[in-house]
Amino acid sequence: MAVGSYNAHVAVSATLTERWNGRALAVLPSPNPRGASSSVLNAISCASVSRCMAVGFYTNTKQVALTLAESWNGSDWSITPIPSPKGTTFASLQGISCASATKCMAVGSYITSKLSYYVNLAESWNGRSWSIVRVRNPKGFTGDGLRGVSCVRATQCTAVGSYSNRSGLELTLAESWNGSAWSIVRTPNPSRAQGSLFDEVSCATTKRCMAVGTYRNISFTDVTLAESWNGSRWSVVRSPNPAGAGLTILNSVSCASATRCLAAGHSYTTAQVTLAESWNGSRWSIAASPSPSANSALYGVSCPKAASCLAMGSFFNSSNSYATLAEAWNGRAWSVVNQDADLPAVSCVNASDCLAVGSYLGRSVSLTLAEFWNGVRWAIVATPNPAGTKGSYLNAITCLSTGRCLAVGYYFNRSLVQRTLVESWNGSRWSIVPSPNPSRPGDSAFDAISCATTSVCMAVGSAGGLTLAEAWNGSSWSVVATPSPVTTAYSELDGVSCLGVSDCQAVGYNHDTVVGADITLAESWNGSTWSIIPSPAPGSNVGLASVLSAISCVNTSQCLAVGSNQTTQSGNQVTLSERWTGSAWVLQPSPSPKGSIYSELDGVSCQGTGPCMAVGSYYTKFGSHVTLTETWKGTKWSIVASPNPSVPPPGITYLQAVSCTTAAHCLASGAYGNPANLYPLTEFWNGSIWRLLLTPRP
Repeated sequence: MAVGSYNAHVAVSATLTERWNGRALAVLPSPNPRGASSSVLNAISCASVSRCMAVGFYTNTKQVALTLAESWNGSDWSITPIPSPKGTTFASLQGISCASATKCMAVGSYITSKLSYYVNLAESWNGRSWSIVRVRNPKGFTGDGLRGVSCVRATQCTAVGSYSNRSGLELTLAESWNGSAWSIVRTPNPSRAQGSLFDEVSCATTKRCMAVGTYRNISFTDVTLAESWNGSRWSVVRSPNPAGAGLTILNSVSCASATRCLAAGHSYTTAQVTLAESWNGSRWSIAASPSPSANSALYGVSCPKAASCLAMGSFFNSSNSYATLAEAWNGRAWSVVNQDADLPAVSCVNASDCLAVGSYLGRSVSLTLAEFWNGVRWAIVATPNPAGTKGSYLNAITCLSTGRCLAVGYYFNRSLVQRTLVESWNGSRWSIVPSPNPSRPGDSAFDAISCATTSVCMAVGSAGGLTLAEAWNGSSWSVVATPSPVTTAYSELDGVSCLGVSDCQAVGYNHDTVVGADITLAESWNGSTWSIIPSPAPGSNVGLASVLSAISCVNTSQCLAVGSNQTTQSGNQVTLSERWTGSAWVLQPSPSPKGSIYSELDGVSCQGTGPCMAVGSYYTKFGSHVTLTETWKGTKWSIVASPNPSVPPPGITYLQAVSCTTAAHCLASGAYGNPANLYPLTEFWNGSIWRLLLTPRP
C-alpha cells in the first residue's frame, strides 16, 4: 500500500492511496476532511493485509494545517480522529510505524502562534484513539523536527529527523521510545558537514537499525548520508553518490534483515533522476534504477523480504504532469511496473487512414508510440528511438497523404538534455530524420508541426527557454530565427498552421517578467522572417495566465486558436479562443462547462469553410477530470457532449488533439486512467455524437 497526494485541480490537493497486488497498481478511494483545501498523506504502516494506518496533514477552512490520520480495514479507508497540539498554526505527521494493529507511533513537527520555529511531535495509537506523547527537543533546539520512525515492538521505537542549533546549523537527530518516554540518543555528523538530516529509519532488530538522509559537504553539495545503530551507538556508514551528481538525497530505507537493506531517493546532475542503494551488511552500493523521465524521484521503499521490494515516487509523465512512479526490486535489478501511455497528437488523411502518436513507459524509460487507424480498428506501429535515449516523446504529427507523415517531439540524450526529434512515416515504417538544435544552451523540443506540401513544413517549440522554429524543404531541417518578447523569462510556441511557403501562423505563450504572468504569444511567417503579432491576453494580471495551445487555419483570413485563461489567483481557469481576421487577433468567446473549476482546450481542427472541432478537458467536482469538446459553426463555440471511460476515482480523462477530414469525421486522442496508470484514449465524431474507440495499450 502506498500513500501520497494528487492535484484534484489547480488549487486543491487530495489524499491518494494505491495498492500493489504483485502485478499491477490500483488507486483506492480515500477520504478528505470536509472543507479541506489541501489533504496530504505522508507515511503509511501496515500491521497486516487488512490493518494499515496512514498519517499526514490537511488545511482547514481557516487555512490552518492540522494532523490527519486514516485507517484501512481491508476494504475501505476512513478518517480516524487525531489531535493537533493546542494553538497550532501548522502541524504535520511525517512518519508512522505500527508494531501491531493496536500499537502505532507517528512523528512529525508543529508550530504555534507563540513559537517562532517548528518543534517535535509524536502521537500514539492504542487501537481506539490517538493521543499526543511528550517528545524531547535537543538542548539549543531552534527548529525542524522528526521525519521517520521504526518500531520493532510497542515498547521499542526509534525516531529520526533533524534540528537546528543556536548557530542555525542543521544536525541529525535520533530519539528512542521505551514504551513510556522518549529519550534523545546521540548521533554523529559527518566531518566538516555544513548541515545534516535524517529522512527515514528502518530497524530489523532492537540492535540493528539504519537511518538515511543527506548532508551538505565542505563544498556545499548535498550528498547521501547513512548511519547504523548497533544497539549501543550510531555510526556513520559510507554511502556512494552517482558520478558527477550535485544534489543527492536518500529519502527512505527498508531493512528486511540486519544485512539486507534498500534505500531510495534521487540525485541531480543536469536533471533529477532516481537513486537506489543496497546494503549487504558491510557496505552500501548503488543499485541502478530506471528513470522514466528527467524529473524522476523515489520517496518510499518497502521490503517484506530481501529479494522483494517496491519503491514509490513520481516522474514527469507523457502528459507533462507529475504522476506516481513504481519500481520493483527482485534481488538483482529494478524495473518500472506502472503503465504510462498517451496519444497527444493525431492526423487523418481520410476516414480510413489516421495516425496518432505519443509515448509510453517501457521497463526503464519513456519510448515513442504510434498507432494506425484503418477505419475499423487501431493497431500499434513500431517506432524508432534515438540511440542511448533516456526518454523519447512524440508531441505532434501531420499527414499530407497516405504514406506521407511527419511527427515531432523530443528526446533526452545521455546527458539528460532535451534534443529535437523528428520521425517520418512512408506508409510501412517509421524512421528518424535528423534535425538540428540551436547553439544556445538548454533544452530543445518540438511541440507542433504543420506542412503545406511535402517540401514545405514548419515545426515549432522552444529551445533554451526561447521560441524555436525549424523549416523542412523536403530533404533537410534548418533552424529559422524566431523573435521572443523583450520582457520574456520563458517563451514557447505550442501550435502552428501553414497554408503555403510564405504563410504560417504560430501560437503559444510568453512568461512576461513585467507582469509576472504567462500571456498569449502569436507569431506570423511571411516566407523569410517570423514576426510577433499582438494577441489578446485576458489573464495578463500578476499571477494569472493566458496560454494558446493549438491553431488551425483554413485561409489567410480565417484561423482559430484555442487554449486557457486563468481568471483568479486561486487557480480558476476557463477556456480561451482567439480568431485571426487576416490582420489582427481578436477574442472569440468560448464556453466552459457549468460549475467547472478548471477548463482548457488543447487541440483544434477546421475544415474549409465548414465547422471546427476543439478538444480538451475540465474538472467537474473535487477530483473528477473529464473530456471537453466544443464545435464552431462559423459564429460561436458550443459544447458537445463527449464520453469518458469508466475509471475509479481519482479518474483522469483528457483529449489533447483532434483531426477532422469532414464535418462528419473527426478523431480525437489523449489519455485516461489515474495517477498510477495512464492509457491511450481515442474518440470518433460522426457528425452528431462522439463515441469511444478501443485503443490498444503498448
